[in-house]
Amino acid sequence: MSLRPTTTGLALPRSVLVGGVRAATAAPSLHHSQPWRFRIRGSVVEV
Repeated sequence: MSLRPTTTGLALPRSVLVGGVRAATAAPSLHHSQPWRFRIRGSVVEV
């Protein structure tokens, strides 16, 4: 799954994307395990 900010025509700065990914990986979950992998490519975060 990719989130692409193309509907508004605005790309988020990489620092914002990195902050979002860091927050997502720090979020609590069952047994504190997050099986997701994130990859930032340009203005896209792949999950």
